Amino acid sequence: AIIYTQHEPATKLDLWHVPLSGGAAQPLLNTPFNEAQARISPDGRWISFLSTLSGRSEIYLQPFPGPGERVTVSSGGGLQAKWRADGKELFYLSPEGTMMSVDVRPGSILDLGTPRPLFRTRLRPAGALDQYVVTADGQRFIVMEPPADAPLDAGKPILLPMHHQQRQLQLRQLIGQVVDETNDLPQRGDGDLAVAVEGIGLVVVHHV
Repeated sequence: AIIYTQHEPATKLDLWHVPLSGGAAQPLLNTPFNEAQARISPDGRWISFLSTLSGRSEIYLQPFPGPGERVTVSSGGGLQAKWRADGKELFYLSPEGTMMSVDVRPGSILDLGTPRPLFRTRLRPAGALDQYVVTADGQRFIVMEPPADAPLDAGKPILLPMHHQQRQLQLRQLIGQVVDETNDLPQRGDGDLAVAVEGIGLVVVHHV
């Protein structure tokens, strides 16, 4: 399915989906709160998304395409959730810019671990941007960060003035190149690599 965000005056940001087989678009989540940043799990059974149901942005899971009960993933706020390729781990950013991880044990009943911090970034996470990507094994993260001499509240990373979807595509194309060039670095916990990428800005490769 194709999932997209649509704004309605009465229900703010909603999630809609269109089957790949064709047919009319159908509402997936249209509540009085904002819902955005949807990601379907690798097995296609669950969807992660951001909602302001609690009064702030939090990450939730629920069966896809439904029906089913939603489950709160984040604690203390969350944005930009992404799945590990095997569906057994979910990553997201805290409002302060910490990369968080939650173990996921999929099944007929979803079993979630406790959110745990992986590392701190210099990001102020944005709801309308995709500011990081993660490798399929969940070992490396490419994060678009502001310069090291900028304050943590400096805002968005240095980027070319282009539509954010184009930036997302560039970042996803970049991940293979950067990972190939850093394969000799240790896999876990031995520092990060800052790469200045022409046309994008400062990209930091975090190892966890």
